[in-house]
Amino acid sequence: MNFEFAIVGSTPLAALLAGCLSKTHQKKIAFIGQFPHILEPIYGFDISFSTLTRPNSLKLLKQNNVAFKNLLKDFALTSPLEPIDPIFNAHNEYSANALLHMKNAAQLYGFHIEPQAQEEGVLLSLQVRDIIKILYRPFATGVTSWLERHNVKQIISNNATFKRANKGGIKIISEGEAIIAENIIIVDEKAILNHMPNNELANNFIKVASTSLMLE
Repeated sequence: MNFEFAIVGSTPLAALLAGCLSKTHQKKIAFIGQFPHILEPIYGFDISFSTLTRPNSLKLLKQNNVAFKNLLKDFALTSPLEPIDPIFNAHNEYSANALLHMKNAAQLYGFHIEPQAQEEGVLLSLQVRDIIKILYRPFATGVTSWLERHNVKQIISNNATFKRANKGGIKIISEGEAIIAENIIIVDEKAILNHMPNNELANNFIKVASTSLMLE
């Protein structure tokens, strides 16, 4: 079987990209990945906002909000989305300046941001209204059938192998099944570490141990 794109990853982003390319853009898509069991502990969360300071990124977030909701209109009886109003706190001057810059840029694109009372040790506190959170368990429960309805070929595995096909493209082999993809998109960190050769990792990525975004 031949596909225009193979999406490799085990996060909501990877599955949403596969579904969007097939449903919205009518591409022939394969999805290679495996979500953790829905009863496993969940670390982290996905929300439709971040403390971004680049105006164009905030513009894209705002412009695509409605399109994202429409993408998942037919997901399942139980929606995997929840409206939330997250609060971001800055505890030092550097973080407060960045948070203030984010506030000014985000408000230009129509985000509703309100200052909050500052607790002890907090230099700046901001609440962002009408943000979307992906609920992991409803998403993981319904994503397989949603991708299937939109004609996405699914290979449920984190152990696929890749090699050049004889007539062009990439041959993907997993669990005794083989497909050909014209392009491969490796979406998330785990997939990159699993599937990219060590020399490619060294040539294309730099490890940074000191950059983080702490969220509660």
